Amino acid sequence: ARRSEEGLVLEVRSNWGHPKQVGLTEVELFDMGGAKLRVSNAQVCGQAFVGASDKSQRLVNGNPLSSDPQDMWLTGLPDPPTVGRVVFVVSRDTRIGHVRVWNFNKSALDANKGVRDLSVYLHGELRWSGELKKGSGGRTEDFSTTIPLDPSSTPPPPTPFEAPIIPLPQAPAAEDDKEKEKEKEK
Repeated sequence: ARRSEEGLVLEVRSNWGHPKQVGLTEVELFDMGGAKLRVSNAQVCGQAFVGASDKSQRLVNGNPLSSDPQDMWLTGLPDPPTVGRVVFVVSRDTRIGHVRVWNFNKSALDANKGVRDLSVYLHGELRWSGELKKGSGGRTEDFSTTIPLDPSSTPPPPTPFEAPIIPLPQAPAAEDDKEKEKEKEK
């Protein structure tokens, strides 16, 4: 199938330095209103990667904060110039506003297996190309990259690491400050 017929394609251009493997923890798709789209195992597959079996269904298992390798997708890197691709089969009627990619996060030692450079195509059109955040192996740092595919879409909800900043209440003014304010008013 040609790229234009496949829906959403993530082209893995490089990893963070591992000579043979590349992986991700989760890929989330969001509609134009910022709501998460449900993606079935049958809608995702890896192409041109080196390995005995395609475990790309792990990319949609709903465990983005995991550091358990059984929850992650890990495969062999193809030899250049071949580029590995993760394909999400979605219809043209499905309007995807954002994609959130959670990088490989097994451990700090294995963080070099995560995807570094990625290109994102939607129905054959390049929508984004850049560098993903590197995994840390822990659950205290954000190792996801949220990619806007349509500028008119509403951003998805924040990750657990992007909690909204709540302003602190103002402390009551000290008595001396109150007296100074009264003198200024006179």
